[in-house]
Amino acid sequence: MAIRVTGYTATGLVVWHDEGGHGGALTWAQLAATFRDGIALTVPCPQAGCGAVSVYPVAGGCDPDAMQELFVRVYLRLKQGGATDRAAAVALVRQAVAAMDGAGRAVVAQ
Repeated sequence: MAIRVTGYTATGLVVWHDEGGHGGALTWAQLAATFRDGIALTVPCPQAGCGAVSVYPVAGGCDPDAMQELFVRVYLRLKQGGATDRAAAVALVRQAVAAMDGAGRAVVAQ
């Protein structure tokens, strides 16, 4: 995994670029620009000049716990599918995960 989420702030998230050995903060607005069809998210490295990105499916790829949680937070920020609270966002993410990888793949909790 090249760029992974390591935490959240009031304005966005904190990521670490494994191969680059650096990281930083991304705002929700920066992340919203990479959100595709509610099922894929491109997470860019915030380090100036790096240019690396990681693309994650809603099911989470190799890190389903962290990535499904990220999708819940993005769904809430963008009101994706009309999500106005955590329960609605979790339900939408679980539905998208089931459509992509099957119901047993959803791990995000209320």
